[in-house]
Amino acid sequence: MTLNIQLMTMGSMIVSGIYLGIAFETYRKLTMWWRQYSVFKFICDLAFSLSQTVIIFYVLYQVNDGQLRIYVFLACLLGFSMYVVFLKKIYIWLLNKIFKFISALFYGVYNLINLIIITPIVNIIKFFYKVLKYILNGLVVLLENTLLKVLKKLILYLYSLFPSSWLEKKSQIEKKYSIIKNTLSLKWKRLFKKGGSD
Repeated sequence: MTLNIQLMTMGSMIVSGIYLGIAFETYRKLTMWWRQYSVFKFICDLAFSLSQTVIIFYVLYQVNDGQLRIYVFLACLLGFSMYVVFLKKIYIWLLNKIFKFISALFYGVYNLINLIIITPIVNIIKFFYKVLKYILNGLVVLLENTLLKVLKKLILYLYSLFPSSWLEKKSQIEKKYSIIKNTLSLKWKRLFKKGGSD
């Protein structure tokens, strides 16, 4: 391995160490959204670790065909340390600003969609529901005030066509039916009272 390749390897590993610090800080910021889900957090941590390892080895392979040396790890550690000392506070401040902007943008788009699409649709549904309710109420009133009255008059008219002797028998049957109904109702009430007292 030539000196030029060694210097390129060290430089790329220092930059990779800085990248790891930025990636870890960004990932740590994102984990607050699924921190309470332990299984999902474990899967995400594992996927993050594997993906970063693959990225670092891909960079190393592009620079020196993937040859591992002790100075490779030291250079990567140096880059991460440089990030912690010089860039961490600045990046955290910038990351917070970015997240606040994304959050404000998300809520702005949500409120806009809610105002332009969701709220009008809900109001239209409420309007049609009220119209349908008024129509049904009107139909019920119409049935009560017209059709039922017409039906009652028709039944009374049909009764008037029967002979008077039939009407007398009808009244006797209605009296007997009323007595039977009252007797059964009284027995049922006593039976339910007895069952409830047990």
